Amino acid sequence: MEHVNFKDSHNKYKQTKVKHIGICANMSCGKSTFVNALLGNDFLPARNEATTACITSVYDYDNAKNMIGVAVRNDHIYAIGDNIDTVTINKWNSEADHIILESDLDNISNNDIVVAVHDTPGINNSGNDNHRKITMNFLSQNKMDAIIYVANAEHLSTEDDKNLLLELRDKILPKSKSKMLFVINKFDSIDLSKESKDDIVIRYLEFLENLGFEKPKIYPISSKAARLFKMALNGRVDLFSENELDEFKPLVNKFNKRLNLAANNDVFYIKETIQRSLEFGESITLDGGEVEIQKIYQALKNTGLLGLESDIETLLSNDEMQRGNSTLPEIFFSKAK
Repeated sequence: MEHVNFKDSHNKYKQTKVKHIGICANMSCGKSTFVNALLGNDFLPARNEATTACITSVYDYDNAKNMIGVAVRNDHIYAIGDNIDTVTINKWNSEADHIILESDLDNISNNDIVVAVHDTPGINNSGNDNHRKITMNFLSQNKMDAIIYVANAEHLSTEDDKNLLLELRDKILPKSKSKMLFVINKFDSIDLSKESKDDIVIRYLEFLENLGFEKPKIYPISSKAARLFKMALNGRVDLFSENELDEFKPLVNKFNKRLNLAANNDVFYIKETIQRSLEFGESITLDGGEVEIQKIYQALKNTGLLGLESDIETLLSNDEMQRGNSTLPEIFFSKAK
C-alpha cells in the first residue's frame, strides 16, 4: 500500500503549539460518545461497558478528508492506516497500548495551535484496575493543558465520582496545573419535570466545591444527540444505524421544543459547509421524510456541545498557558498515504 508523505504535517507540529486535552471519566458515562461528538463522526467504540482499553489520542487537522493514524504496543508502532474506519479502531483498541490519530475535530479550529484530545480508559471497571493505572500513568507522564471530566447525569455525585476526582485533585493537578472542565453527559435522559436543569447543575457544583474544586465550570450536554446532529449536518446520515434513524427526528423535535442545554451567553462557531446550508434553507432526506437544516442546527446548539467547544478553543488559545509536551511519535510523519 502507498502511504502519504507527512512532511508538511511534521513541519506544522514542529512550528505550532500543541495543546493537550485529557478526557477522564468513570465507566458508562458516555466518554467515547463525547469524543465522537467532538469529531462529528462515529470513530471510537462506544458501548455500555469499559470499551476503551488503551489511550486514544486524536490530533486536530482542520478539513482533514480521512482519519490517519498508528497503533502503538510496547513503545513500538505495529500498524499504520491512512483511511481508518471504526472496524480498524475497534481492532486496534483490543491490541494496542496507545492509538494515535489525526482527524478534524469539528468546530475547533487550528489557527495558531493544534488541539490534541486524549481519550483514557473508563476507571471504575471493578474487574480491571489496570484501566485506572493506565489513565493515571498517562496523565502524570504527559502534561495536559486541560482535563475534561465527564460525569453521568443519571448517576451524579457517586462514590466512584468522588474517588476519581480526589485522585485527579491530589495526584495529577498539583503537578500539571491543568485547567479542569466538568461535563454532565446524558442530560437528555433526565426527567426535567421532576428536577430542573439549574437545580441539577447547582447540586453538582456544590459536590465539586466540597471536594476542593473552586468555581468549577460545568457543562450539561447530550453527546449522543450532538453526534447525530453533527453527522446529519455533515452529510453522514447514511452511517446511521436503524435505531439512530428511529431516534433522530424525535431528538430534533425534543431539542427544538423542550430541551435547551446551552448557556445564554454561548458563542457558536459555524462550519462553512453548514453555514451555506443554513443560508440556502436546505433540508435533508431521512428515512422517507425531510428535516430542515435550520432545525437540526438549532437542535445541535441546544445540546450544549457547541458552547463547550467554543470555550475549549478560547481556553487553549490563551498565550499564558504553557505548551504541552507532544506524545506524537516522529514515525507518525515518516510514512505517506
